[in-house]
Amino acid sequence: MVMRQNIKKKQTTKKALKKAQVFSMIAIMMSLLFVLFFSSITHVPLDRKAPIVKEEVGQVDSFVKDIDRLVVNAIDQSAYGSLAQFALLEEQLYNINATYFFENFSQSFEDCFEGTTYDYNSSIANATNLPCDSTGTLPAGRNFSFSHYIEDLFYSAETLYDVNLSYSNVHAKLIPSDNPFYLRVNVSLDVVISRKDYSWNRPISVARDISINGIAHPLIMNRTIKVSPEFGGENFHLNRFNGNVSKVAEFITKGYYFIDNRSPSLVDLFNGNIPGTGGFTTANLYGIGSFIPANATYSWGPAYTGNTSSSVEYDYINRNGYDPNNLRRLSSPDININQTFPKEYITAMGFSLNGSDVKDVAGQCDDNGCN
Repeated sequence: MVMRQNIKKKQTTKKALKKAQVFSMIAIMMSLLFVLFFSSITHVPLDRKAPIVKEEVGQVDSFVKDIDRLVVNAIDQSAYGSLAQFALLEEQLYNINATYFFENFSQSFEDCFEGTTYDYNSSIANATNLPCDSTGTLPAGRNFSFSHYIEDLFYSAETLYDVNLSYSNVHAKLIPSDNPFYLRVNVSLDVVISRKDYSWNRPISVARDISINGIAHPLIMNRTIKVSPEFGGENFHLNRFNGNVSKVAEFITKGYYFIDNRSPSLVDLFNGNIPGTGGFTTANLYGIGSFIPANATYSWGPAYTGNTSSSVEYDYINRNGYDPNNLRRLSSPDININQTFPKEYITAMGFSLNGSDVKDVAGQCDDNGCN
């Protein structure tokens, strides 16, 4: 009788152990399925090493969640690098011939995201199918293609996480941002992360606003597009001068830019879409402008003297002359007496044409300057 009871107890214990093992295996499988489902893993071996695999999957999955950050970093670096290098190239070619411009700057920019070469202008010999790096016609600098930046970052990630990374189907689109001091680039691509017997497919689509602050001016050598760190620089319109002569003086001496719908955008400068006297006839929502200092001489450009030109940048580029009757000066010890402004800019900046700070130009200036 005692023997039968012992046998029965052993059978009950075995059943309990079996039941516990089954529940344990189910828990492991459910855990793995959960990781599979939410990590988009295409294949994981389910065997006695499952707990180890699960731990590895968890480690690499944390990296998968950071892959967007790596790609965004590459986009930001490549986009700014592209703008900087293209500006230096345009400067050089425009300095050789003032008719040389990008045929389609946006397309050239996008080509350096989707590939490693771009077209400058089909009408210029040896200027098409250029590499997206600093060789050839470009000034000394770095490789600015997206593939260069992403491959550098991927190499570091592969070493750190012991994974293999690849990407494909890169598509880019350059569009205006909500702010003229930025350009927006939309980039999409597919990333594959693999390690041992499992892999992730990670489609990525991001929009990035790229600042143009600090970019070399594409047409005037030794001049930089600079945003004022004060006065709400990135949102500074002409009317925010509010009749303040000292603000105008600071913008002139420091070469700061302001939002100006009479002026070209950065992309307009690359494409040669420069307005004539008086600015664009239809407001340019993405225009930025600046005042060129009186008597300024850059590596390219006319001497800026007398009443033959206003102080607005696009007039300097086009060598536009003005009727002295349409020009005014601002009376300030901080502003050169030869600095002239179209009447429209004087009123847009908040000054009265009859105010004490505003002086006539007609009859007061000649080719040697103003009295």
